Amino acid sequence: MSNLLVNARDQQFVLFEQLNLEKLFASELFSGFSKDDVLMMYNEAEKMALNVILPTYAESDKEGCELKNGEVHVPSCFRDAYKKFSE
Repeated sequence: MSNLLVNARDQQFVLFEQLNLEKLFASELFSGFSKDDVLMMYNEAEKMALNVILPTYAESDKEGCELKNGEVHVPSCFRDAYKKFSE
């Protein structure tokens, strides 16, 4: 998936070449995972970033955050994005 939000090639380079994430899969703790599993999770996270979080940018910049009586109030457009993230 190509987009302006994140460069997938760069991130996968960091995960698999620099951090050598696949070595973890040889350990007992992470033996149930594979590179395909990581790429599937990465793709789903990228979809959420593009389809749920990115659309909040313009509205949240206009609305902004406020501090009222010691409580932080965030833009209303964050509510739906947070619900989807929590799921």
